[in-house]
Amino acid sequence: MTYKSSRRLIKVDTMLEIKKYFFILLLLPIIAISGCVQQSVLGSGGLELSVKADRSNIYASQNTTLFVDVSNNDERAYWKVFVDVYNTGELGAERIEPKSGVFGSVRVLGPTNCTSSKQCYDEDYGGCGVCINGKCAVSTRVGSAGARCEKTCECTPNSNLGCRDGVCKLMVDSNGNALTCRGGTPYNKCAVDSSGNQFYGEGGTQAYFCDEFGTSYSQCQGMDEIIGTADDCGCPGGKQCRGDGTCGSQVECFATIYNLQQNEVRTLECMIKAPPSYEIPRPVISNDVNVRMRFSNKLSAMQTIEMISEEEYKLREYSGNIQTKPSSYSYQDKVIQLNVEFSKELPIIVRPGEKVYMYLTLKNIGDGIVYPLRPDDFFIMQDGAVVGRCDNTDPPVVLQPDGKTFPKITCELKLPAGIKYISNYQTIINIDYSYEHRKTITVGIVK
Repeated sequence: MTYKSSRRLIKVDTMLEIKKYFFILLLLPIIAISGCVQQSVLGSGGLELSVKADRSNIYASQNTTLFVDVSNNDERAYWKVFVDVYNTGELGAERIEPKSGVFGSVRVLGPTNCTSSKQCYDEDYGGCGVCINGKCAVSTRVGSAGARCEKTCECTPNSNLGCRDGVCKLMVDSNGNALTCRGGTPYNKCAVDSSGNQFYGEGGTQAYFCDEFGTSYSQCQGMDEIIGTADDCGCPGGKQCRGDGTCGSQVECFATIYNLQQNEVRTLECMIKAPPSYEIPRPVISNDVNVRMRFSNKLSAMQTIEMISEEEYKLREYSGNIQTKPSSYSYQDKVIQLNVEFSKELPIIVRPGEKVYMYLTLKNIGDGIVYPLRPDDFFIMQDGAVVGRCDNTDPPVVLQPDGKTFPKITCELKLPAGIKYISNYQTIINIDYSYEHRKTITVGIVK
């Protein structure tokens, strides 16, 4: 796969895009710290994961219900959040589906009565329910471009069609191009290089799966045997590619939550079952049940780079009118922090042959796991083109965190020629990242 430098470093010829971001970031609280660092807190909310069980102890062969809540306390909606129970120890786990029955010759899913397909068993749990004659049923529709729909799963699968504005439409980006994931992977496919080899993930053996929203933190499991088939990432027999690109059974306890709105809470219910008494080695054993939540987000930081001509600097120094600014800045949301540091104090004095650098360091400040940064997860929008080449873009590299901190990125600044007085250059640093929260609850098993 060829990476386009325009995706990583974008020169904005007009100030329109910069002003839009600048206006948004002006609304964010700015906190000054100790004279050497300035910090911007980009929203104090985020996603929260909580887990509880009906009973803290269950007897052999008995069941209890596990409730997994995903809460959105952020200032915006999240288009896709994946949550699953991935390790239950001695306990079995199975998703509790909406109430079901029979309508005619098809299985009814969701509420008994409905007026809209949106009320029926939905894509969040791997299904596609539609409302037929006031009853919810499994969809058998395969809609081509232009066909009416209420859900993407009603459109022809693996066709780059999605349900938008009630119609099956070609999935395109804001420029009208066919939708792809970061790095250029086509929709509903696993990332491969020009030779057909998967190259992302552990040891280069696992590829990322591109979902319908154009971004994905997921990995296809094993080699992709049928490139482009949405429900086959090379999963073993009896397993399917689930909503996050991992392999599993559709009855396992998981959900892909789409369009999680601000202040909204979604609950996944699972039935966990204890083994029979002859499999329990002691009268009482303690058993951990593990749950994880995965999501993608963006950290956007507006950084002002102030430059001054050497002549103007000397005039201001002579008059005692020099006002220096910090060389270090920090921007953060609830889970990650971006530190920006310059090799010189601001304003930067423009001198012939001067070398000045901007250093970027990303830290995990949450209690979860931040995924490796792919080459196109990091890009800069700017006016004046004062930020030159960064050392993570040529050649493109995947940045792996070392504990809580990613390797430092070094960008050489391009000092403009002919500057007469003092100028401010606005630069937006965008970090697209994926994050995973984990929770563990302990359930006792009584023989």
